[in-house]
Amino acid sequence: LTNDGIIITDTGQGIYRLTNNLPFATQVIVTKEIPDVNRSWIKCLTKRGTICDLDTIIANTPKLEAHNKSYADNVMDIFTSANTELVNEQIKEPDMCNAVNELFADQIKEKDIIIANMDSLLADKDSQIAELQAKLDKYAQMYPNALK
Repeated sequence: LTNDGIIITDTGQGIYRLTNNLPFATQVIVTKEIPDVNRSWIKCLTKRGTICDLDTIIANTPKLEAHNKSYADNVMDIFTSANTELVNEQIKEPDMCNAVNELFADQIKEKDIIIANMDSLLADKDSQIAELQAKLDKYAQMYPNALK
C-alpha cells in the first residue's frame, strides 16, 4: 500500500487509518490487536456475535460517557439485526431482558413520556370530537330535515 502512496497511520490498538490516494476515508481493523473488551464491540458489528459479546456490551454500556451511549445504541441495533436468532434466544432469558431494559432505561423513559403526551393529546381530541358530535346530534334533533 505504501508503494502506491497510501499513508498508514497507527491510531492505536489495532486500528489503522489509510489516507492519501484513496477516494474515501478508510480504516483497517486488525481484531487480534484489539483488547478483548473492545473486540466484543467490533464483533457485535458482524454476524459472528456471541452471547459473551452481548453480555460484554450490556455490562459496559452503562459505564460509557453520555456522548458515547448513542454509539452503543447503534451497535445494539446492528447486533440485533445481524444476530437475530441469538438475540431472540436471549430475549427468552429473564436475566437478559432485565439487563437490556436496564441498558436502555433512559430511552424507554423518554419513549414513555412521549407516549403519555400522545395519549393526553388523543384524549383531548376524543373529548373535542365527542363535544362536536353532541352539538351535531343536538342540531340534527332541532333541524331534522336540514341534513337531508
